[in-house]
Amino acid sequence: MEKKQHVLRAMVVDDDIQALQYMAELINLTDGIELVVKTTNPRKALAKLRTIPIDVLFLDIEMPIISGLQFMAQLKLLRETNPSISRMQIVVCSAYEHFAVKTYDYKVADYLIKPIFFDRYIEAINEVKRRILPLSLNVLSSDNRCFLIHSERGKIVHRVVFSDIIYLEAREQKSRLWISDTKYYDVHMILKNVLLLLPKSQFVKIHRSYAISISHFDAKVGREVGLKDLSRRLPLGESGTYPLFESWLAENAINGKLVAEIKNNEY
Repeated sequence: MEKKQHVLRAMVVDDDIQALQYMAELINLTDGIELVVKTTNPRKALAKLRTIPIDVLFLDIEMPIISGLQFMAQLKLLRETNPSISRMQIVVCSAYEHFAVKTYDYKVADYLIKPIFFDRYIEAINEVKRRILPLSLNVLSSDNRCFLIHSERGKIVHRVVFSDIIYLEAREQKSRLWISDTKYYDVHMILKNVLLLLPKSQFVKIHRSYAISISHFDAKVGREVGLKDLSRRLPLGESGTYPLFESWLAENAINGKLVAEIKNNEY
């Protein structure tokens, strides 16, 4: 059976390095999108668009080398030479509203005013997906998303609900999806690509070889992570290497201890 899981490939072009990094962080936290290129140089971006597929372009307007409007004008020719960007959607990111009317000629998906807030960003992403992705059960409801793991001959299909995955393990060019202490699914994808298909709010890397389900997290002991329903602990990478997980730990931290109260039974 043909596999149709689609991850949107994104490019960000902005001469402001802080704005560039902020947009990159938003994309890295968004389900179903992979940041492929980020650059402060629009000439480099145009060169990339001649050869690689991009689904959504986040584009600043006021840039010193080539303005966003000039950039979009050149895209008309590039779309003819690189068919893989023929359906690419543009989301304009600008500090000024008065450029908006001029961008409509290029049929942009959205026009975001800086500073960009997360809810407006998500509106833009939803419009991009509406334009690019075909209508499907997954589009109608994210609750339908899951993994349907096919055997090598395609005769057996196993449904794996995301909430059943305790952790993921990288194994060279494959990955293991652990669903218990002793059972896992061996899938023919590298860990990075599997994670792109999972909800980013629910799964996070803690080590170059491991990613965990946040809902299964139980404890952190030194440089090890304990998970519910798992007898062994997983190693935690070097401090500062996995900031998303470390910031989650810090944001939810309170001081306390576990107490097992013993009661005397009176008869």
